[in-house]
Amino acid sequence: MLSLPVTKQSIVLSRYISSFFITGIGMILYFVSGSLYSSIFKDKIVSLKSVISLEGGAVFLFVSLLLTALFLPFHFKLGISKALLFSPVAFIISSSAVWAGYKHIYANMQLWLGTPLSVFILPVLFSSLTLLSIFLSIKAYKLKEL
Repeated sequence: MLSLPVTKQSIVLSRYISSFFITGIGMILYFVSGSLYSSIFKDKIVSLKSVISLEGGAVFLFVSLLLTALFLPFHFKLGISKALLFSPVAFIISSSAVWAGYKHIYANMQLWLGTPLSVFILPVLFSSLTLLSIFLSIKAYKLKEL
């Protein structure tokens, strides 16, 4: 891949852009399937309404960005085969953290998402996490011998 006239930095940035694009498609599918399930099953699945909502979408977005931010620096530092060994560990840790605190987080998130401060803090939090991950990935990939 490096025989093409592209820099290592552009390779790293393209991975992040493609992961954001895939996350966006996932969000669209998440809300479309949620609307479809809600219209088909209506009152039969009450607990599904709490998951397929704006708050559930925020959790989906946070977990997706967290997994991307954790995985890609390892991918560029260790290579895909070794980074895939780390991937299940990151998935288990983030999934268990989300599900362990889901009820507490969900109850507080409903109150917190309505505040104007959350509109500012969430994008700043997501952006800073992503920028730190991009910086670490670029640094790791530039130092890697190919």
